[in-house]
Amino acid sequence: MNAPDPDLPAPDRRDAWSAGNQSPAAWDSPPRSLDAVFPSAEPAARGADSFTDSPSWGGDDKSNAPPKRRRPRFPGPGILESLVWAAGFMFTQVLASSVLGALVAFGFFWAGGKLDFSEILRQQQASQPGARSTKSPRDPQPPTPPENLPIVADATPATTPPGQPEEIPASGPGAPEAGTTSPSTPTTSPPTAGDPIQSPGMRALMKYIEQRMPFMLWGAGLATAAYAIVLTLLRLGESGVQELGWHLPRWQHLLAIGLLVLPLSMVASTIQQMGFDMWPSSKQQMESLFEQMRPLPLLMIWAIIAFAPAVSEELLFRGVIGRGLLARYGFVPGVLLTSVFFGGMHLNPAQVMGVIPIGIALHIVYRVTRSFWAPMLLHFLNNAFAGLMLKLSDHPAVQQLGDQHGGGHATLSYLLALGCVGCLFCWMWQTRTEYVDAAGATWEPDQPHCGIPPAHSGYRLELTRELPWGWIAGSLALLAGMLLTMTRSGGA
Repeated sequence: MNAPDPDLPAPDRRDAWSAGNQSPAAWDSPPRSLDAVFPSAEPAARGADSFTDSPSWGGDDKSNAPPKRRRPRFPGPGILESLVWAAGFMFTQVLASSVLGALVAFGFFWAGGKLDFSEILRQQQASQPGARSTKSPRDPQPPTPPENLPIVADATPATTPPGQPEEIPASGPGAPEAGTTSPSTPTTSPPTAGDPIQSPGMRALMKYIEQRMPFMLWGAGLATAAYAIVLTLLRLGESGVQELGWHLPRWQHLLAIGLLVLPLSMVASTIQQMGFDMWPSSKQQMESLFEQMRPLPLLMIWAIIAFAPAVSEELLFRGVIGRGLLARYGFVPGVLLTSVFFGGMHLNPAQVMGVIPIGIALHIVYRVTRSFWAPMLLHFLNNAFAGLMLKLSDHPAVQQLGDQHGGGHATLSYLLALGCVGCLFCWMWQTRTEYVDAAGATWEPDQPHCGIPPAHSGYRLELTRELPWGWIAGSLALLAGMLLTMTRSGGA
Protein backbone atom coordinates (compact mmCIF):
# COMPACT_ATOMS: atom_id res chain seq x y z
CA MET A 1 0.00 0.00 0.00
CA ASN A 2 1.45 3.29 -1.10
CA ALA A 3 1.37 6.25 1.29
CA PRO A 4 0.52 9.71 -0.10
CA ASP A 5 3.10 12.40 -0.39
CA PRO A 6 2.76 14.72 2.69
CA ASP A 7 3.87 17.72 0.58
CA LEU A 8 0.76 17.55 -1.60
CA PRO A 9 -2.32 19.65 -0.78
CA ALA A 10 -5.12 18.02 1.12
CA PRO A 11 -7.30 17.10 -1.91
CA ASP A 12 -4.28 15.70 -3.83
CA ARG A 13 -3.20 13.66 -0.80
CA ARG A 14 -6.68 12.15 -0.64
CA ASP A 15 -6.59 11.25 -4.37
CA ALA A 16 -3.10 9.78 -4.03
CA TRP A 17 -4.17 7.74 -1.04
CA SER A 18 -7.12 6.37 -2.97
CA ALA A 19 -4.94 5.55 -6.00
CA GLY A 20 -2.23 3.83 -3.96
CA ASN A 21 -4.46 1.85 -1.72
CA GLN A 22 -5.23 -1.38 -3.60
CA SER A 23 -7.12 -3.07 -0.70
CA PRO A 24 -10.83 -3.59 -1.52
CA ALA A 25 -11.62 -3.69 2.21
CA ALA A 26 -10.22 -0.19 2.60
CA TRP A 27 -12.50 1.06 -0.17
CA ASP A 28 -15.56 -0.16 1.76
CA SER A 29 -14.46 1.30 5.13
CA PRO A 30 -16.20 4.54 6.19
CA PRO A 31 -14.20 7.75 6.01
CA ARG A 32 -12.48 8.85 9.15
CA SER A 33 -13.95 11.85 11.01
CA LEU A 34 -12.04 15.06 11.59
CA ASP A 35 -11.91 14.34 15.31
CA ALA A 36 -10.13 11.08 14.57
CA VAL A 37 -7.60 12.83 12.33
CA PHE A 38 -7.09 15.78 14.69
CA PRO A 39 -8.04 14.44 18.11
CA SER A 40 -6.58 17.33 20.13
CA ALA A 41 -7.00 20.23 17.70
CA GLU A 42 -9.76 22.83 17.91
CA PRO A 43 -11.60 23.77 14.70
CA ALA A 44 -9.98 27.19 14.62
CA ALA A 45 -6.48 25.76 15.14
CA ARG A 46 -6.46 22.91 12.62
CA GLY A 47 -4.62 24.95 10.04
CA ALA A 48 -4.89 25.05 6.28
CA ASP A 49 -4.59 21.26 5.92
CA SER A 50 -8.07 20.73 7.32
CA PHE A 51 -10.44 19.10 4.86
CA THR A 52 -13.09 21.74 5.53
CA ASP A 53 -10.66 24.51 4.58
CA SER A 54 -10.67 23.35 0.98
CA PRO A 55 -13.44 24.67 -1.29
CA SER A 56 -13.51 21.29 -3.07
CA TRP A 57 -14.03 19.35 0.17
CA GLY A 58 -16.34 21.13 2.58
CA GLY A 59 -16.79 24.77 1.55
CA ASP A 60 -15.99 27.78 3.71
CA ASP A 61 -14.95 27.25 7.33
CA LYS A 62 -17.81 28.35 9.60
CA SER A 63 -16.08 27.43 12.84
CA ASN A 64 -14.79 30.97 13.35
CA ALA A 65 -18.24 32.54 12.88
CA PRO A 66 -19.65 34.06 16.08
CA PRO A 67 -22.56 32.12 17.61
CA LYS A 68 -26.03 33.39 16.91
CA ARG A 69 -27.43 35.48 19.73
CA ARG A 70 -30.79 34.22 20.88
CA ARG A 71 -33.50 36.63 21.88
CA PRO A 72 -34.12 36.55 25.63
CA ARG A 73 -37.27 34.83 26.72
CA PHE A 74 -39.28 37.08 28.99
CA PRO A 75 -41.57 35.64 31.67
CA GLY A 76 -44.51 37.89 30.82
CA PRO A 77 -46.18 39.95 28.10
CA GLY A 78 -44.96 43.12 26.42
CA ILE A 79 -46.87 46.31 25.75
CA LEU A 80 -48.98 45.06 22.84
CA GLU A 81 -49.82 41.79 24.51
CA SER A 82 -50.62 43.67 27.73
CA LEU A 83 -53.09 45.81 25.78
CA VAL A 84 -54.74 42.65 24.48
CA TRP A 85 -55.08 41.11 27.95
CA ALA A 86 -56.38 44.36 29.47
CA ALA A 87 -58.93 44.68 26.65
CA GLY A 88 -59.96 41.07 27.25
CA PHE A 89 -60.44 41.86 30.93
CA MET A 90 -62.76 44.76 30.13
CA PHE A 91 -64.59 42.74 27.47
CA THR A 92 -65.19 39.97 30.00
CA GLN A 93 -66.65 42.48 32.43
CA VAL A 94 -68.95 44.01 29.81
CA LEU A 95 -70.00 40.60 28.48
CA ALA A 96 -70.82 39.29 31.94
CA SER A 97 -72.81 42.42 32.76
CA SER A 98 -74.71 42.16 29.46
CA VAL A 99 -75.56 38.49 29.99
CA LEU A 100 -76.70 39.10 33.55
CA GLY A 101 -78.71 42.12 32.42
CA ALA A 102 -80.44 40.02 29.78
CA LEU A 103 -81.27 37.40 32.41
CA VAL A 104 -82.68 40.07 34.71
CA ALA A 105 -84.81 41.46 31.87
CA PHE A 106 -86.05 37.94 31.13
CA GLY A 107 -87.00 37.61 34.79
CA PHE A 108 -88.96 40.87 34.52
CA PHE A 109 -91.09 39.52 31.69
CA TRP A 110 -91.37 36.15 33.42
CA ALA A 111 -92.80 37.92 36.49
CA GLY A 112 -95.56 39.48 34.39
CA GLY A 113 -94.00 42.76 33.33
CA LYS A 114 -95.08 44.23 30.03
CA LEU A 115 -93.78 46.91 27.71
CA ASP A 116 -95.96 48.86 25.30
CA PHE A 117 -93.51 49.13 22.41
CA SER A 118 -95.92 51.14 20.29
CA GLU A 119 -96.15 53.75 23.07
CA ILE A 120 -92.36 53.84 23.38
CA LEU A 121 -92.03 54.30 19.62
CA ARG A 122 -94.49 57.20 19.63
CA GLN A 123 -92.62 58.88 22.48
CA GLN A 124 -89.31 58.47 20.68
CA GLN A 125 -90.77 60.07 17.57
CA ALA A 126 -92.21 62.90 19.64
CA SER A 127 -88.82 63.52 21.30
CA GLN A 128 -87.16 64.22 17.95
CA PRO A 129 -86.69 67.94 17.10
CA GLY A 130 -89.55 69.31 15.01
CA ALA A 131 -91.68 66.20 15.40
CA ARG A 132 -95.37 66.56 16.28
CA SER A 133 -96.96 64.43 18.90
CA THR A 134 -98.96 61.53 17.51
CA LYS A 135 -100.90 60.99 20.71
CA SER A 136 -104.51 62.08 20.63
CA PRO A 137 -106.34 63.42 23.70
CA ARG A 138 -108.87 60.67 23.16
CA ASP A 139 -106.25 57.94 23.50
CA PRO A 140 -106.74 55.82 26.61
CA GLN A 141 -104.43 56.29 29.56
CA PRO A 142 -101.43 53.93 29.66
CA PRO A 143 -101.79 50.93 31.93
CA THR A 144 -100.24 51.00 35.36
CA PRO A 145 -97.26 48.72 36.05
CA PRO A 146 -97.93 45.34 37.63
CA GLU A 147 -98.36 45.55 41.39
CA ASN A 148 -96.44 42.36 42.10
CA LEU A 149 -93.09 43.75 40.84
CA PRO A 150 -90.50 44.72 43.47
CA ILE A 151 -89.73 48.40 44.02
CA VAL A 152 -86.40 50.15 44.27
CA ALA A 153 -84.65 49.72 47.61
CA ASP A 154 -84.19 53.48 48.11
CA ALA A 155 -87.69 54.45 47.01
CA THR A 156 -89.20 57.08 49.31
CA PRO A 157 -92.80 56.49 50.46
CA ALA A 158 -95.38 59.05 49.43
CA THR A 159 -95.58 61.18 52.56
CA THR A 160 -95.99 64.55 50.83
CA PRO A 161 -98.99 66.46 52.27
CA PRO A 162 -101.89 67.14 49.90
CA GLY A 163 -101.47 70.25 47.87
CA GLN A 164 -97.67 70.20 48.11
CA PRO A 165 -95.44 69.34 45.13
CA GLU A 166 -93.82 65.92 45.21
CA GLU A 167 -90.06 65.79 45.57
CA ILE A 168 -88.11 64.20 42.74
CA PRO A 169 -85.75 61.38 43.81
CA ALA A 170 -82.01 62.03 43.65
CA SER A 171 -81.20 58.85 41.76
CA GLY A 172 -82.78 56.12 39.72
CA PRO A 173 -85.55 56.54 37.16
CA GLY A 174 -87.02 60.01 37.20
CA ALA A 175 -83.94 61.66 38.73
CA PRO A 176 -83.07 65.13 37.38
CA GLU A 177 -80.14 65.51 35.05
CA ALA A 178 -77.10 67.62 35.83
CA GLY A 179 -77.85 71.32 35.78
CA THR A 180 -81.60 70.93 36.32
CA THR A 181 -83.69 71.20 39.47
CA SER A 182 -81.92 69.84 42.54
CA PRO A 183 -83.50 66.94 44.49
CA SER A 184 -84.31 69.21 47.44
CA THR A 185 -86.15 71.78 45.29
CA PRO A 186 -89.88 71.08 44.88
CA THR A 187 -91.23 71.19 41.38
CA THR A 188 -94.59 70.76 39.74
CA SER A 189 -93.34 70.31 36.19
CA PRO A 190 -94.86 67.26 34.50
CA PRO A 191 -92.59 64.59 32.98
CA THR A 192 -90.96 65.58 29.73
CA ALA A 193 -93.20 64.74 26.81
CA GLY A 194 -91.72 62.22 24.46
CA ASP A 195 -89.26 60.73 26.95
CA PRO A 196 -89.34 56.93 26.48
CA ILE A 197 -88.17 56.39 30.07
CA GLN A 198 -91.48 57.89 31.30
CA SER A 199 -93.37 54.91 29.91
CA PRO A 200 -94.85 53.02 32.87
CA GLY A 201 -93.60 49.70 31.60
CA MET A 202 -90.10 51.06 30.97
CA ARG A 203 -89.98 52.64 34.43
CA ALA A 204 -90.98 49.33 35.96
CA LEU A 205 -88.24 47.55 34.02
CA MET A 206 -85.62 50.10 35.10
CA LYS A 207 -86.67 49.70 38.74
CA TYR A 208 -86.51 45.92 38.39
CA ILE A 209 -82.97 46.09 36.96
CA GLU A 210 -81.82 48.64 39.53
CA GLN A 211 -83.11 46.41 42.32
CA ARG A 212 -80.84 43.61 41.10
CA MET A 213 -77.86 45.76 40.14
CA PRO A 214 -75.68 44.57 43.09
CA PHE A 215 -75.96 40.95 41.99
CA MET A 216 -75.09 41.94 38.43
CA LEU A 217 -71.97 43.79 39.62
CA TRP A 218 -70.98 40.89 41.85
CA GLY A 219 -71.43 38.44 38.98
CA ALA A 220 -69.28 40.62 36.71
CA GLY A 221 -66.60 40.71 39.41
CA LEU A 222 -66.58 36.92 39.66
CA ALA A 223 -66.30 36.65 35.87
CA THR A 224 -63.26 38.95 35.76
CA ALA A 225 -61.67 37.05 38.64
CA ALA A 226 -62.10 33.78 36.74
CA TYR A 227 -60.60 35.43 33.63
CA ALA A 228 -57.55 36.62 35.59
CA ILE A 229 -57.00 33.24 37.25
CA VAL A 230 -57.18 31.32 33.97
CA LEU A 231 -54.93 33.83 32.21
CA THR A 232 -52.33 33.65 34.99
CA LEU A 233 -52.22 29.86 34.87
CA LEU A 234 -51.97 29.71 31.09
CA ARG A 235 -49.51 32.59 30.61
CA LEU A 236 -47.11 32.00 33.49
CA GLY A 237 -47.42 28.25 33.94
CA GLU A 238 -47.15 26.34 37.18
CA SER A 239 -43.60 27.44 37.92
CA GLY A 240 -44.39 31.07 37.12
CA VAL A 241 -47.38 31.06 39.46
CA GLN A 242 -45.22 29.64 42.26
CA GLU A 243 -42.59 32.32 41.66
CA LEU A 244 -45.15 35.05 42.32
CA GLY A 245 -44.50 34.40 46.02
CA TRP A 246 -47.23 32.98 48.22
CA HIS A 247 -45.58 33.16 51.64
CA LEU A 248 -47.25 35.36 54.24
CA PRO A 249 -45.72 38.82 54.82
CA ARG A 250 -43.89 39.48 58.08
CA TRP A 251 -45.72 41.17 60.94
CA GLN A 252 -43.85 44.48 60.56
CA HIS A 253 -44.86 44.62 56.90
CA LEU A 254 -48.47 43.90 57.78
CA LEU A 255 -48.37 46.74 60.30
CA ALA A 256 -46.89 49.11 57.72
CA ILE A 257 -49.54 48.11 55.16
CA GLY A 258 -52.30 48.83 57.67
CA LEU A 259 -50.85 52.27 58.44
CA LEU A 260 -50.44 52.99 54.73
CA VAL A 261 -54.15 52.79 53.88
CA LEU A 262 -55.29 56.17 55.23
CA PRO A 263 -52.46 58.43 53.94
CA LEU A 264 -52.39 56.66 50.57
CA SER A 265 -56.15 57.13 50.24
CA MET A 266 -55.71 60.80 51.13
CA VAL A 267 -53.07 61.28 48.42
CA ALA A 268 -55.11 59.44 45.78
CA SER A 269 -58.36 61.25 46.63
CA THR A 270 -56.64 64.65 46.45
CA ILE A 271 -55.27 63.86 42.98
CA GLN A 272 -58.67 62.53 41.96
CA GLN A 273 -60.30 65.76 43.15
CA MET A 274 -58.00 67.66 40.78
CA GLY A 275 -59.38 65.47 38.01
CA PHE A 276 -62.92 66.27 39.09
CA ASP A 277 -62.14 69.97 38.74
CA MET A 278 -60.91 69.37 35.18
CA TRP A 279 -63.66 66.91 34.17
CA PRO A 280 -66.89 67.64 36.07
CA SER A 281 -68.67 64.87 34.18
CA SER A 282 -66.34 62.33 35.82
CA LYS A 283 -67.62 63.30 39.24
CA GLN A 284 -71.22 63.01 38.08
CA GLN A 285 -70.59 59.48 36.77
CA MET A 286 -69.03 58.32 40.03
CA GLU A 287 -71.73 59.94 42.15
CA SER A 288 -74.40 58.21 40.07
CA LEU A 289 -72.74 54.84 40.67
CA PHE A 290 -72.27 55.51 44.38
CA GLU A 291 -75.91 56.52 44.76
CA GLN A 292 -76.93 53.09 43.50
CA MET A 293 -74.54 51.30 45.85
CA ARG A 294 -75.05 53.35 49.02
CA PRO A 295 -78.27 51.57 50.13
CA LEU A 296 -76.54 48.15 49.95
CA PRO A 297 -75.25 46.36 53.04
CA LEU A 298 -71.62 47.07 53.83
CA LEU A 299 -70.56 43.47 53.26
CA MET A 300 -72.11 43.52 49.80
CA ILE A 301 -70.29 46.76 48.98
CA TRP A 302 -66.99 45.23 50.10
CA ALA A 303 -67.63 42.11 48.02
CA ILE A 304 -68.25 44.22 44.89
CA ILE A 305 -65.58 46.92 45.11
CA ALA A 306 -62.95 45.35 47.39
CA PHE A 307 -62.76 41.56 47.28
CA ALA A 308 -63.29 40.87 43.58
CA PRO A 309 -60.93 43.64 42.31
CA ALA A 310 -58.24 42.68 44.82
CA VAL A 311 -58.08 39.21 43.26
CA SER A 312 -58.69 39.88 39.57
CA GLU A 313 -56.79 43.15 39.10
CA GLU A 314 -53.76 42.06 41.11
CA LEU A 315 -53.39 38.80 39.21
CA LEU A 316 -53.68 40.62 35.89
CA PHE A 317 -51.53 43.70 36.55
CA ARG A 318 -49.04 42.74 39.24
CA GLY A 319 -48.98 39.04 38.35
CA VAL A 320 -49.01 38.85 34.53
CA ILE A 321 -48.57 42.30 32.95
CA GLY A 322 -46.20 43.70 35.55
CA ARG A 323 -43.97 40.64 35.44
CA GLY A 324 -43.42 41.01 31.71
CA LEU A 325 -42.98 44.80 31.63
CA LEU A 326 -40.48 44.79 34.51
CA ALA A 327 -38.44 42.08 32.80
CA ARG A 328 -38.30 44.05 29.54
CA TYR A 329 -37.84 47.64 30.69
CA GLY A 330 -36.46 47.47 34.23
CA PHE A 331 -38.05 48.12 37.60
CA VAL A 332 -38.89 51.84 37.48
CA PRO A 333 -40.13 52.02 33.83
CA GLY A 334 -41.96 48.72 34.25
CA VAL A 335 -43.75 49.89 37.39
CA LEU A 336 -44.77 53.16 35.71
CA LEU A 337 -46.08 51.38 32.61
CA THR A 338 -47.99 48.82 34.66
CA SER A 339 -49.54 51.57 36.80
CA VAL A 340 -50.62 53.46 33.68
CA PHE A 341 -52.27 50.28 32.37
CA PHE A 342 -53.87 49.77 35.77
CA GLY A 343 -55.24 53.31 35.90
CA GLY A 344 -56.34 53.45 32.28
CA MET A 345 -58.55 50.40 32.72
CA HIS A 346 -60.88 52.43 34.98
CA LEU A 347 -61.75 54.71 31.99
CA ASN A 348 -63.03 57.58 34.16
CA PRO A 349 -60.41 60.35 33.62
CA ALA A 350 -60.41 61.60 37.22
CA GLN A 351 -60.33 58.08 38.59
CA VAL A 352 -57.41 57.24 36.30
CA MET A 353 -55.41 60.07 37.88
CA GLY A 354 -56.15 58.82 41.38
CA VAL A 355 -55.55 55.14 40.67
CA ILE A 356 -52.07 55.50 39.11
CA PRO A 357 -50.32 56.39 42.43
CA ILE A 358 -52.13 53.49 44.09
CA GLY A 359 -50.75 51.17 41.40
CA ILE A 360 -47.22 52.42 42.08
CA ALA A 361 -47.69 51.83 45.81
CA LEU A 362 -48.99 48.30 45.20
CA HIS A 363 -45.89 47.43 43.18
CA ILE A 364 -43.52 48.87 45.80
CA VAL A 365 -45.25 46.86 48.53
CA TYR A 366 -44.94 43.75 46.37
CA ARG A 367 -41.21 44.31 45.88
CA VAL A 368 -40.31 44.92 49.52
CA THR A 369 -42.28 41.88 50.73
CA ARG A 370 -41.83 39.55 47.73
CA SER A 371 -45.23 38.18 48.73
CA PHE A 372 -48.18 38.39 46.38
CA TRP A 373 -50.52 38.51 49.37
CA ALA A 374 -49.18 41.99 50.26
CA PRO A 375 -50.51 43.93 47.22
CA MET A 376 -53.75 41.97 47.36
CA LEU A 377 -54.18 42.94 51.02
CA LEU A 378 -53.38 46.62 50.40
CA HIS A 379 -55.75 46.69 47.41
CA PHE A 380 -58.53 45.15 49.48
CA LEU A 381 -58.01 47.50 52.45
CA ASN A 382 -57.89 50.60 50.25
CA ASN A 383 -61.13 49.74 48.45
CA ALA A 384 -62.78 48.58 51.69
CA PHE A 385 -61.95 51.94 53.28
CA ALA A 386 -63.53 53.69 50.29
CA GLY A 387 -66.63 51.52 50.69
CA LEU A 388 -66.83 52.38 54.38
CA MET A 389 -66.64 56.10 53.60
CA LEU A 390 -69.35 55.58 50.98
CA LYS A 391 -71.61 53.91 53.52
CA LEU A 392 -70.99 56.68 56.07
CA SER A 393 -71.18 59.52 53.56
CA ASP A 394 -74.34 60.87 55.22
CA HIS A 395 -72.54 61.33 58.54
CA PRO A 396 -71.77 65.01 59.29
CA ALA A 397 -68.12 64.31 60.16
CA VAL A 398 -67.51 62.53 56.85
CA GLN A 399 -69.24 65.31 54.93
CA GLN A 400 -67.07 67.93 56.64
CA LEU A 401 -63.94 65.98 55.72
CA GLY A 402 -65.12 65.80 52.12
CA ASP A 403 -65.66 69.57 51.93
CA GLN A 404 -62.10 70.53 52.89
CA HIS A 405 -60.57 70.34 49.39
CA GLY A 406 -58.98 73.53 48.17
CA GLY A 407 -58.15 75.23 51.51
CA GLY A 408 -54.94 75.69 53.40
CA HIS A 409 -55.70 72.83 55.78
CA ALA A 410 -56.31 70.56 52.79
CA THR A 411 -52.90 71.39 51.35
CA LEU A 412 -51.22 70.73 54.70
CA SER A 413 -53.08 67.43 55.10
CA TYR A 414 -51.99 66.39 51.63
CA LEU A 415 -48.33 67.20 52.33
CA LEU A 416 -48.42 65.36 55.66
CA ALA A 417 -50.04 62.35 53.97
CA LEU A 418 -47.43 62.37 51.23
CA GLY A 419 -44.62 62.51 53.79
CA CYS A 420 -46.21 59.68 55.78
CA VAL A 421 -46.37 57.50 52.68
CA GLY A 422 -42.69 58.19 51.98
CA CYS A 423 -41.65 57.31 55.57
CA LEU A 424 -43.67 54.09 55.46
CA PHE A 425 -41.99 53.09 52.20
CA CYS A 426 -38.55 53.77 53.71
CA TRP A 427 -39.51 51.69 56.74
CA MET A 428 -40.58 48.78 54.52
CA TRP A 429 -37.51 49.08 52.31
CA GLN A 430 -35.16 48.93 55.30
CA THR A 431 -36.86 45.67 56.38
CA ARG A 432 -37.39 44.28 52.88
CA THR A 433 -37.49 40.56 52.29
CA GLU A 434 -34.49 38.99 50.54
CA TYR A 435 -33.37 35.51 49.54
CA VAL A 436 -29.81 34.35 50.26
CA ASP A 437 -27.85 31.21 49.47
CA ALA A 438 -25.69 29.08 51.78
CA ALA A 439 -22.75 31.48 51.41
CA GLY A 440 -24.89 34.49 52.34
CA ALA A 441 -25.04 35.98 48.82
CA THR A 442 -28.29 37.82 48.03
CA TRP A 443 -30.36 36.50 45.15
CA GLU A 444 -30.78 38.88 42.23
CA PRO A 445 -33.02 37.74 39.34
CA ASP A 446 -31.61 37.78 35.83
CA GLN A 447 -34.66 39.80 34.76
CA PRO A 448 -36.21 42.25 37.24
CA HIS A 449 -39.37 41.09 38.92
CA CYS A 450 -40.89 41.15 42.38
CA GLY A 451 -41.33 37.41 42.92
CA ILE A 452 -39.20 34.73 44.51
CA PRO A 453 -36.42 32.45 43.20
CA PRO A 454 -37.30 29.24 41.34
CA ALA A 455 -37.96 26.17 43.40
CA HIS A 456 -34.94 24.05 44.40
CA SER A 457 -32.56 26.94 43.64
CA GLY A 458 -30.92 26.75 47.05
CA TYR A 459 -31.99 30.21 48.25
CA ARG A 460 -33.80 30.73 51.53
CA LEU A 461 -35.99 33.51 52.86
CA GLU A 462 -34.23 35.88 55.22
CA LEU A 463 -35.15 39.03 57.12
CA THR A 464 -32.42 39.93 59.59
CA ARG A 465 -32.52 43.72 59.50
CA GLU A 466 -33.43 45.55 62.69
CA LEU A 467 -36.47 47.75 62.81
CA PRO A 468 -35.73 51.34 61.67
CA TRP A 469 -37.19 53.15 64.66
CA GLY A 470 -36.50 56.55 63.13
CA TRP A 471 -38.68 55.88 60.09
CA ILE A 472 -41.34 54.30 62.29
CA ALA A 473 -41.48 57.34 64.59
CA GLY A 474 -41.57 59.68 61.61
CA SER A 475 -44.44 57.76 60.03
CA LEU A 476 -46.50 57.80 63.21
CA ALA A 477 -45.85 61.49 63.80
CA LEU A 478 -46.84 62.47 60.27
CA LEU A 479 -49.92 60.26 60.43
CA ALA A 480 -51.00 61.88 63.72
CA GLY A 481 -50.41 65.34 62.26
CA MET A 482 -52.48 64.48 59.18
CA LEU A 483 -55.39 63.25 61.32
CA LEU A 484 -55.22 66.33 63.55
CA THR A 485 -55.20 68.66 60.54
CA MET A 486 -58.13 66.86 58.94
CA THR A 487 -60.09 67.01 62.19
CA ARG A 488 -59.50 70.73 62.64
CA SER A 489 -60.31 71.52 59.03
CA GLY A 490 -63.47 69.43 59.25
CA GLY A 491 -64.63 71.21 62.39
CA ALA A 492 -63.81 74.67 61.10
